[in-house]
Amino acid sequence: MKKVRITTKAYGEHRCLAIKARVEDISTVIERARAIAEQGPLEIFLEDSDFDCPEGKVKLRSFSSAGRKAIFFESEDTATAKESRVRILRTSDPELMIQAMSDHYAVLSKLRKKRTLFIVGNARIFLDEVEGLGSFVELEVFLIENVTVDQATTTIGLLMKRLGIRKKDLVGDSNIDLFGKGPTGGA
Repeated sequence: MKKVRITTKAYGEHRCLAIKARVEDISTVIERARAIAEQGPLEIFLEDSDFDCPEGKVKLRSFSSAGRKAIFFESEDTATAKESRVRILRTSDPELMIQAMSDHYAVLSKLRKKRTLFIVGNARIFLDEVEGLGSFVELEVFLIENVTVDQATTTIGLLMKRLGIRKKDLVGDSNIDLFGKGPTGGA
């Protein structure tokens, strides 16, 4: 696997339009993403701890590269393209961050996943193999500078077509919501 430098904004606050879809054959989607990507693949191993927070969704993400960050995001659980507001906070003391978050919020779950990241313009393609849930693709288009929601929607539609993602594959639930439903997303 070749090494790449991912140059998109990695920390701070941003807005994006995103979709999530279940994938049956992740290797086929990886090859399609490889064919259109400007950067990638970059493999990342993650562990997400999701917290029960009334103000929005909060997760503490641990990276295989020995880093942690807290991710606060606001979005609707819908199986269509949705706008999200995301705030990311890095910490130099992950144990203190876990303790502080656990003092205020109940831990709902811990999920592990292998993520393969590709970059296409101002879009990210995340191909996730989530332990106990299956394989997913997430597409995010950053709403930056002069990029409108309509333009981002068009980009997502084009990426879905190029990757072979069908509308019926779209899921509105987050991983924490899907975890209670099992690998097929059914009850």
